[in-house]
Amino acid sequence: MAPWWITFIALLWEFEWCVCREVTLPAGPLYRVAGFSLSLPCTVSGYEGSRTQEFEWYLYREDAGGRQIAVASTRDAGFPYAPFQGRVQAGEVRIERDSGDKARLVIQRLRPDDQGRYECYTPSTDSRFLGNYSSSVEIKACG
Repeated sequence: MAPWWITFIALLWEFEWCVCREVTLPAGPLYRVAGFSLSLPCTVSGYEGSRTQEFEWYLYREDAGGRQIAVASTRDAGFPYAPFQGRVQAGEVRIERDSGDKARLVIQRLRPDDQGRYECYTPSTDSRFLGNYSSSVEIKACG
């Protein structure tokens, strides 16, 4: 039988390799009133690499047949698709960083056609595939 400290070190080593990337958003669906602002926080944890992670946001509308619409990105100014391009350039739709691994999608004035499933995606900085790289939440725009 191995001494307790060898077992402890082995468990720590095993735990280190089990740390996985996790992207989290608030639980949904979230109901918001059209004409008012939306602030949608996204957090990534358990990652390797830079303390400053990148964030990309996509929208999946019911009327778009499951196709993704690029909304905003922290790493690519040319990222937004046409429905969001002007709003991103005007600063009405933007990503604000809370820290290197926490950011929020901000829409100053939510529109009825902004309704849908929003996905927060974090491009990999990991040496191998670890965990999930995105999370999504349903946003319902009322009234």
